[in-house]
Amino acid sequence: MEGRISNNRIEVNTVDAFQGREKDIILYSVTATGRLNFAEDPNRLNVAFTRPRRKRIVLGNGKSILNSNGLLRKFYLEVSETTAVYKYVKSSKRIEAVTSK
Repeated sequence: MEGRISNNRIEVNTVDAFQGREKDIILYSVTATGRLNFAEDPNRLNVAFTRPRRKRIVLGNGKSILNSNGLLRKFYLEVSETTAVYKYVKSSKRIEAVTSK
């Protein structure tokens, strides 16, 4: 998936396309709900987690991430203790804090 919105300030691309570049904000979407092998690849995570200058946002299914035994699970547990984790509540169409520091 590749695209640009209006004045080229927002770039949408794969993690691999950001290799060697930085951006102010990186949004890493973990779309898998089963096996997370691709999303948890150490090289991809390295790029996704080291390229943001100011903010890293990871979107994914928390239950799937917690059911894995890989790096994303370790990341989820760490941010649960140190920053914040949010969930989407379908019934109310709201985002609520699971943990917040």
